[in-house]
Amino acid sequence: MPENRKRLNIAIPMNLYTRVTADGRTITVVIIEALELLAGKKEESINPDHAQKEERINDLLERIGDLQTYVDTLKNELEKASHDKEDLKTTHTNYMMQIQTLINQKAIEVPGAKKPWWRFW
Repeated sequence: MPENRKRLNIAIPMNLYTRVTADGRTITVVIIEALELLAGKKEESINPDHAQKEERINDLLERIGDLQTYVDTLKNELEKASHDKEDLKTTHTNYMMQIQTLINQKAIEVPGAKKPWWRFW
C-alpha cells in the first residue's frame, strides 16, 4: 500500500451500502468523497464569516467593474459633447463672418443712389 494512504475498516448498515453502490462507484471512492465533503463543511463552519466576506468582495468587485464601464461611457459622452461644442463654435464663427460680409457690402454701396419709395422692383 502507498505511504500516503491509510487503510480504514468500517461497518455500515446494509441498506446504506446498497444505496451507495447502486450507481456503480466503488465504496472507496464514495467514502473518500464523503470525507472530503465533511472536511469542507468543517472548514466552513470554523470560519463562516470568511465565506460571507468573499461573497461580499466578489459583489463589490462586480460593482466596481460596472461603475468603471459607466465612467468610460461618461468619458466618451463628454468627449463627444466637446466635439459638438467646437463644431457649434465653428458654425457660429462662419455665420458671423457671412453677416459681416453682408454689412460691408451694404456699406460700400453708394449711399445717395437709393431707389424712390414707389419702386419696389
